[in-house]
Amino acid sequence: MTIQSLQLIKDRLPYLVIPGQDESLSSWLIRLSRRHYCNTKSFCAFYGLESLLKSSIDVEGNLLLIQNNLNIQIGLPNVLKDKVPHFKWDRGRSKWLIEPNRKGHSGLNSFSKFCPKCLKEKGYYQLKWKLNLFVGCIECGCYLIDCCSKCGRTSSPLKADLRFTVESGINPIFHCWYCAFDLRKSKSIKMNLQEVDQLVKIDRSYNEDPTNIRYLTFLQFGIIQVNGNHTL
Repeated sequence: MTIQSLQLIKDRLPYLVIPGQDESLSSWLIRLSRRHYCNTKSFCAFYGLESLLKSSIDVEGNLLLIQNNLNIQIGLPNVLKDKVPHFKWDRGRSKWLIEPNRKGHSGLNSFSKFCPKCLKEKGYYQLKWKLNLFVGCIECGCYLIDCCSKCGRTSSPLKADLRFTVESGINPIFHCWYCAFDLRKSKSIKMNLQEVDQLVKIDRSYNEDPTNIRYLTFLQFGIIQVNGNHTL
C-alpha cells in the first residue's frame, strides 16, 4: 500500500495492537503496520518515523518519538499509550548482548532467533530471542532456531515484511523472508535439564530492573560451557 493509500484511510486509524510480553519493537511495528494494511516502511514514512528503521531499533528505539508522533497524528488509544513507555528494550542493555548477523555487524533490525512453538502460540518475536545469552526457550525447553529449515536463510521478519505485500496474504511474522516457509513448522531440538537451569537463572537476571550485567556476564560463560556444540 502506498503513502497515498494510507492517507485515504487515515480516518480509520488507529487499530489497537497491544504489545506482547517482552515483544521486540520491530515485531510490534510489523504487527501494527500490517493491522493498518501496509508494511513498516510505509507506516513509518507516513507518520514521520523513518529514522526508526535506520537505527538499532530494538535497543535504541526512541519510544518518546514513537509516542509523540502516534499521539499527535492518530490519537493513540489509552490502552496502548500506557504500554508504549514500558517496553523492555528501553532499559539500556549493552549491545554486546545482541547477536550479530553473518557479516559481523549489528543485525538488530532484521535478524532474530525464534522458538517455533512460542511463535505459533504468541504470534510475535520476543526481545530476549535476540540476546546472545538466550540460546533456548525456557517455556518449551528447546533451542532457539536462527534460520529457515527449508532454505537455510537467516530468519528476518522485517525482511519478510518488506518483501511480501499485504495482498500476498503472507504473514511476515510467521514466514521465511526468502522462500515463505512457515517457520512455525520448524523442528525444535530439546535442551537438557542443566541447560534449562542455566537459562532460568539468566531469565531471572534479565527481568531485574536495572539489568544485572555483571551477573549476566558470569552466566554467559556457564551457558557456553554447558552447550558444547551450541556455543554462542
